[in-house]
Amino acid sequence: MFDTAFPGWRPGRQVQAFNVVLDQPDSRARFRQLSRESRPAGRLYALCGLLLVARPEGDGFAHSLSLVTGDVTMRDADFIFETSIVRAIVLTYAKDVAHRLRNEKEAAYSLFAAPR
Repeated sequence: MFDTAFPGWRPGRQVQAFNVVLDQPDSRARFRQLSRESRPAGRLYALCGLLLVARPEGDGFAHSLSLVTGDVTMRDADFIFETSIVRAIVLTYAKDVAHRLRNEKEAAYSLFAAPR
């Protein structure tokens, strides 16, 4: 599932995972690998990561990803729906999902913190 990190809603585990990857010193290489080897939701997270760490590369990846047919499950607030990959890309740009995901970092880390 591609969670768009709607502000004010509980972030999903995917939001935490995205931020863990983004916090790695080799995040660009990791997002590149996800862009090649992941299923549709993972590729959308890779797109968001690349938009944050290498915007021109992210924009180029968005174009190549838009040529992929198929659907992805998305979560926006309390709505979960299937949509085409192309529409998911448009929503990613329109709703600035990359920054939304990053802005939910602390909430996601707190929510999924390992018990001590």
